[in-house]
Amino acid sequence: MSLQLKKTGLYNDWLSFAANQSIVECDFFDLKEGPVNELLGDFSSERLTAFGEHASGSLLSFYSKIADANVNEVPVAWLDSEGAPCIVVSNNLQDFFSILPYGMGFIYSVASVIENNLNEADLLAKTKQRITQNADELLETSKKRFLDVDDLLTWLNSKNIKLSSDPVTAIVEAHERNSDLTSWIVEKLI
Repeated sequence: MSLQLKKTGLYNDWLSFAANQSIVECDFFDLKEGPVNELLGDFSSERLTAFGEHASGSLLSFYSKIADANVNEVPVAWLDSEGAPCIVVSNNLQDFFSILPYGMGFIYSVASVIENNLNEADLLAKTKQRITQNADELLETSKKRFLDVDDLLTWLNSKNIKLSSDPVTAIVEAHERNSDLTSWIVEKLI
């Protein structure tokens, strides 16, 4: 069984906007199960459908246990081209957009810290504190590296989506709410 996610509203607007942009080293496209199947295997289309690919080959994917869910309401996962991390990074599409201006490298870095140090709460807390204290600087760095960040922020504002003031906590909480993704992938691969 493969997902047949419903595409509405915000997602369709995003595809129109992203078609003319290169958003922080990532190409976005209409839903595809092929890239996820190539990365993880045919089983992955049961719960995952790709909608973006980072320059590294890593994928952004919707993660759903319900075959006909609305894409605006399901979690977004980072599926690394090297095999790890493969974790949920936002609870839904709007939450994903609220962290995207910080950059895909930022999202990957936080996902890596989470996956590699999940049982080390102190390290996660220190990472969160350091990044949160430097969130404005991180955003400015992203703007310098990627010319499209200001366009992205303008688009988010037009959709009444607020930039996350605590992107690390947003990613950690999304992962905690959907930690079963990693175990599901491992179970299927073994």
